[in-house]
Parts: sequence; structure tokens; C-alpha cells
Amino acid sequence: MLLAAAERRLGKVLRVKADELVAAADMDFALLDEAGQAPGIGWTGTPVAALLAGPTLLSPEIRLDRALLALGQDVQKQVVQRLAAWVEAQKQKHILPLVKMQDSAADPAVPAVVRAVFAQLADAGGVIARTELDSALGHLDKDQRHLLRKAGIDIGVLDIYHAGLLKPGAARWRSALLAARLAKPCLPLPLPGLTLIAAGERPAQMGARIAGFRGFGEQMLRIDMAERMARTAHETIAKGEGFTAASPQIVSLGLTEDSFLNLMRQAGFRPVEAPAEGGANWAFKGRQKARPNAAQGGRP
Repeated sequence: MLLAAAERRLGKVLRVKADELVAAADMDFALLDEAGQAPGIGWTGTPVAALLAGPTLLSPEIRLDRALLALGQDVQKQVVQRLAAWVEAQKQKHILPLVKMQDSAADPAVPAVVRAVFAQLADAGGVIARTELDSALGHLDKDQRHLLRKAGIDIGVLDIYHAGLLKPGAARWRSALLAARLAKPCLPLPLPGLTLIAAGERPAQMGARIAGFRGFGEQMLRIDMAERMARTAHETIAKGEGFTAASPQIVSLGLTEDSFLNLMRQAGFRPVEAPAEGGANWAFKGRQKARPNAAQGGRP
């Protein structure tokens, strides 16, 4: 009898807590994405649900913590609905460009070849190596490419991405959603605000890649900065000037000479033999092409 009474009391306490959760403000919830742990949702510091693979990257399954399974089915449904509403609000806040990519991929008003690009980009989490989309991009005409740029997509020489998805909050959510889809632990991410980091161990490299960094030897540079340096190289060479690791733009970034040379090679430049003093010391020969079955910085 005492045990039964205790269970009834525990059930009432749990129901009260469930009601508080359902009525809680968005600020009381948090994304749980600690490196090495499974992605999930916390409420006032307590884990309440795990994020698992769902129908799409942006539609993860929300599975309640075991402690909440003692609740009635109707109450569990209410809790899941509240958590789902919070996830939707976070998607609108942090990864809206990715949401729009997925919507565009299913929009019949968008040309089929453009929808295919949006679909691949959305499936990759909004950041993908240029080599992964070269084939699809080859089918687009000028106007169709304009549709991508109008949507905020940067078609770089190395990577294709939306700049808004490189922000820290976006990187966290994209990483957590990718981890949920793959049933893998969350990866370590670069500290907010950094544009250049040491390559680190394999998990750190994979996390940085998802966050929007590209490896150049022992260093990783944020992809928007890498694209900026590639454009600067083109502009400098077009003026007949030299571009080296000692150039102000490279020095200000903190790239080592080895990383700089790696960047130039990846961007399709090759050294000019015996350049004139102060003259252009690189020639653009074209980007590297995709290799069959080559990994492009994604998670295995």
C-alpha cells in the first residue's frame, strides 16, 4: 500500500512537471549538443528528449526521455508537441536559409534542375564542396544560376553555401541535426568568432567542416574567407602583381606559408616559372575535379 501511494504521488508530481514544461517559454529550453553526446533537448537544465533520424534532415524524431514515459499517452503527446514547436521556432531563428532551401527543392515553380541543386545542398546541411555539385551546376544556364544567388547561395570556387548558415547558432543546429540523422554523437565545433583554426584531430576536423571550415594542411579556414582570398588572388594576378604568403591579406588572416600554398592549389592556381620581379607569380589553371568515391569533408 505504501508503495502504491508513493507511485501515485510520483505520478502526480510528474504530471505537474509535464504541465509546467508544456507551458514553458522558449527560453527555458536548450539544444543539447555537447561533443561526444547524442543530440537532444533540455528543459531548465534537465534532458527531456533525444533527437533521432526523421523523414528529412530538418524533421528529426523527438523521442522523450525514459523518465517521461510514465506519463499518460495524451500528456506525452502534448509534451512532444511543445518540444516540436520549440524546434520549429529554433529552425526559423537559426537555420531559416536551410529551411528555405528545402522548400525550394519541393517548389514546382522552381525549374527542376535548380530544385535538384537545392535538394543536394539542403540534404548536406547547407554547406557542400563545389566538386560535389559540379555536375548539377553544369546543367544550369545563367538565369538559373541567378535563382541560386538570389536565394543567397554563394557559388564559390571551393564550396557552395549560404553565409547565414556559418553563424554559430546555425552551425550548432546543423551539426546536431546531421548527428541525429546519422545516429552519431555530436562533434566538437570551433569556438564562435574564429575564422582560422588548427586542424586538430579527426573529430575536430569533421566538426569544423560541418561548421563551415575547409582544411588547408595543418590549418582550417572558414570557407567564406577562403573564397575571399581566392577572389583576391584573381584580382591581384589580373593586375599583374604578385600574391604571396607575405601579402597583407594573408598575413592578417594568420595563414602559414604551407596553408597559403595549399589554398592556392585547391583554388586552381599554379606557380609561374621565373615570374618577373613584382609580377604575377600564379596562373589560374582550373579547379580540381571530383574524384570517384572521394569524401568531400562530410561525415563517414
